[in-house]
Amino acid sequence: MPRVPYLSKTELNVEGRQIFDEVLKTRGGRMSNLNMAMFVCPPAVDLVEKMRVLPRQEGRLNDVFREISSLAILHKLKSTYDWQIHMPISKRMGIRPEVISAIESGDTSSLRPDEAVIIDFTNQLYGGGEVKDSTYDSIVRLIGVLGVIYMIMNLGYYFTITTFANLMKIDPE
Repeated sequence: MPRVPYLSKTELNVEGRQIFDEVLKTRGGRMSNLNMAMFVCPPAVDLVEKMRVLPRQEGRLNDVFREISSLAILHKLKSTYDWQIHMPISKRMGIRPEVISAIESGDTSSLRPDEAVIIDFTNQLYGGGEVKDSTYDSIVRLIGVLGVIYMIMNLGYYFTITTFANLMKIDPE
């Protein structure tokens, strides 16, 4: 049972309804249980949604790289909620089964260098916060400094929603 209610638009104040409408547009007209539960604090939803949208705009971060980093953080945080949502997405995007196995095992040695560095970067960042210079240099060569910033935003988005979903016991759809 969730620890917070799933709020509908009619239960929100004026500011909350405005944010609800904006988020609904960016999500193709669909709200998840997680989105509805986060509306206990509409300004937080607004901020978190901006973290989700910005790396996706105008190809700022390659979709496949973004999805690999998303899967890596979801696994690291033991997110059953979003992991099950992302598995079919990753298959549609062409993420190789070997990448999923490497994320689960932590062994990236058999992956292509671009796949491995994204997983290694995520694991190092969220496994103590210390990213090796060689990993940082490799990821910058792959996606640039701006790409690294967008990847951090993407990871921060998933860290936030996973923490919220786990703590608040949000039901999967």
